Amino acid sequence: MLKNITLANFYYCFVVKVFDMRPGKNRKEVLKVRIEEVLTNKMVKELGTKGMSELVEEISIYHQELEFQNDELRRIQKELEESKIHLTSLFEDAPIGYVVCDENMIVKRANHYFLNLLKCSNSIQETKFTNLVDPDSQDAFYLYFKYISKSKYNEALEISLKTVEKKIVVKIESNVFFEGADKFFRIAVTDLSDRSKAEETLRESEEKYRSLTQSAHDAIVTSNSEGKIISWNSGASKIFGFSEEEVLGRDVSIIMPEKFRTLHSHYLERNESAGILKVSGRTLELTGARSNGKEFPIELSLSEWHASGQRYYTAIIRDISKRKLAEYQIKLLSRSVDQSPVSIIITDKNANIEYVNSMFTKTTGYNFDEVKGKNPRILNSGNHSSSFFKNLYDTVNSGSDWFGEVLNKSKSGQLFWEDIIISAVFDENGEISHFISIRDNITEKKRMMEELVIAKERAEESDKLKMAFLANMSHEIRTPMNGIMGFLDLLQNPELTAKNRLNYLSIARKSSERLLSTINDIIEISKIEAGQTEINLSEVDLYELMDFFHVFFKPEVEQKELLFKFVNPFRTPAFKIQTDKNKLESIIGNLLKNAIKFTNTGQIEFGCEVKAGQLLFYVKDSGIGIPEDRQSAVFQRFVQAETKIARPHEGSGLGLSIAKAYAEMLGGNLWLKSIPGNGSTFFFSMNYTMDLALAKIPQPEATAETLMPGGISILIAEDDPSSYSYLEALLLDEGFTLIHANNGLEAISLLKGNPHVSLILMDIKMPEMDGLQATREIRKFNALIPIIAQTAYAMPADMQSALDSGCSDYISKPVKIDSLLKAIRKALKN
Repeated sequence: MLKNITLANFYYCFVVKVFDMRPGKNRKEVLKVRIEEVLTNKMVKELGTKGMSELVEEISIYHQELEFQNDELRRIQKELEESKIHLTSLFEDAPIGYVVCDENMIVKRANHYFLNLLKCSNSIQETKFTNLVDPDSQDAFYLYFKYISKSKYNEALEISLKTVEKKIVVKIESNVFFEGADKFFRIAVTDLSDRSKAEETLRESEEKYRSLTQSAHDAIVTSNSEGKIISWNSGASKIFGFSEEEVLGRDVSIIMPEKFRTLHSHYLERNESAGILKVSGRTLELTGARSNGKEFPIELSLSEWHASGQRYYTAIIRDISKRKLAEYQIKLLSRSVDQSPVSIIITDKNANIEYVNSMFTKTTGYNFDEVKGKNPRILNSGNHSSSFFKNLYDTVNSGSDWFGEVLNKSKSGQLFWEDIIISAVFDENGEISHFISIRDNITEKKRMMEELVIAKERAEESDKLKMAFLANMSHEIRTPMNGIMGFLDLLQNPELTAKNRLNYLSIARKSSERLLSTINDIIEISKIEAGQTEINLSEVDLYELMDFFHVFFKPEVEQKELLFKFVNPFRTPAFKIQTDKNKLESIIGNLLKNAIKFTNTGQIEFGCEVKAGQLLFYVKDSGIGIPEDRQSAVFQRFVQAETKIARPHEGSGLGLSIAKAYAEMLGGNLWLKSIPGNGSTFFFSMNYTMDLALAKIPQPEATAETLMPGGISILIAEDDPSSYSYLEALLLDEGFTLIHANNGLEAISLLKGNPHVSLILMDIKMPEMDGLQATREIRKFNALIPIIAQTAYAMPADMQSALDSGCSDYISKPVKIDSLLKAIRKALKN
């Protein structure tokens, strides 16, 4: 019976028993117990010991195999569990929806994505899937489900599902699988809402792009790789003047100047072949052309893009004509500001310098780097008070303009005046952001203004002096003229006694001398002004000269009952100097005359001494004196200390002016010290030398007899009968033969008819032809004959005109016999 027990059955029984072991017991002991239990069996006992051992060994081997198989089963079971967990996770956490339905489309299972898509929980289990389909998609879904049930291919269908909030568009893909005999459908659900949204967004974007493109002020132009325009917005129409219909399909070079079109075509061809657009992504300034051909500046940004294997170019073009004009104006303004003839400073609101122009540097000596960030107070000269600047800052900080003149100091320390305007600059919020200061250097203007003020004062003073001078000249000319004419009328009385006749002739002569002195003073000051006064050096005995003035003026001084004191240290006639005697005599004579004129009581003193290498002369009186404010004025032309019309003293007012000019010519000066009411002291200095060179000593002139033998003929051109009669009376006594011409034409004719004439006395002002024109005509045929001009016009310019016309010399009227004979001798000698 034991033999009939198969190993498999035995093993089965054994394994069943063995697997009944309790945890913690030794497997060998358990096996032993089990074997003993088997041995109690009668059939097992018959196996014997040997058979039993073999059985145990066999059991042990099978037991090991069983253990190995057991381990393998456990490993497989673990992997199955892990695979199950992984598959479950994939199903639940998949990025698309999964739904498992039975063959009646009853939902058995749905993953998280699908549940979230429908905004619901697991309550859809056991729900028919068709209930989730939107009614509009029901028919399509039934056909699809019918097809899937019979087809082994997985097809896709787009349908709409109902959710708690709204319907959504999804794509479903289904396949069939079996679990045993049961048939199931696995449905994959993809949400197409994002795609719809994307498509919607794309459509909106396209609409927005088109709207933006069409409403953009800039031109937006798209062309293909062949340069044909495929897109043209309204901005492009406004800028270039072409409508969209006119340009679509045409070459983009239509908006370029003619001269650039060929170049652009070649460039486009090279780019198409090379595939590299060098200007892409850059902004360029180019020249465009409007529909009327007019060129204008543009700013172009070009981008390259691809679609469906094709290359396209989109250009954003901006008309920058106004900007260029503004840039030019700004550049012009900037250049104008920098080259402005006035200084310009721009500061921030805290008065820190941010800009200065070149004139600022030229005026102050500071360059921009030296003043950047500093306050304009670096120019402060210290001339103005703190309240002055407080008013300035308060004014500009209130937003008002400040105007004023400021004395500033340059980098080198030089002071200069500026006329300044400071204005506030406001930002878009109405707040002060900067200050601008415009400064005009008025240093020279102020100097000129001061000079003008002085000149005005001098002009006013001159006007007063002119009035005083005219009044004085009227007095000085009319008074002696009245004396001359009045007493000449009295001399016509045949019953006049010899004594009265002589007295009247003396008065008339004195009046004539006074009138002549006034005229001579005017002529002399004119010659000084014109620089035509010369220095004639001669030997002068100083003692003799001073003693002469003492003797000459003593009777006049004593007549006024004044003391006359002469201080002369040069007691020896050997003290001789080299100087201009006439000018020295004129200076001393003028000073003594003034002293006598303005002194009524007291004394007059004059003298000379050597001091500091110069001769120092003085004339001191106890007269009326000169106020301090008039002391410098008395040396001016036509001025006396007393300028009133009712002056008590006669004179032209030229004496001191002439004396001062002569003193300066002689290398010295003339000045005074005076106290009103206590008299005046006039001083004048002059250079001199004691060692005279013989060559400089004038030689004695030849006598009239040696120069003027009898029979010399003189042609006198004079239209005034009395003047000719006077000359005739003077010259006939000297033995001359005279020929009279009444005008210039007659003088020319008489000279041609009398070639023996030795000299001509030519009056300047004559009828028919004046003396200057007559002289020029004579010089055309006789260049050697002496011609002496005689004129009442004794101004330097008139005298020069006479010489320029060809005259040899000139004398002024009234003519004195000595001056006339001297001029004749000089002319005949030459």
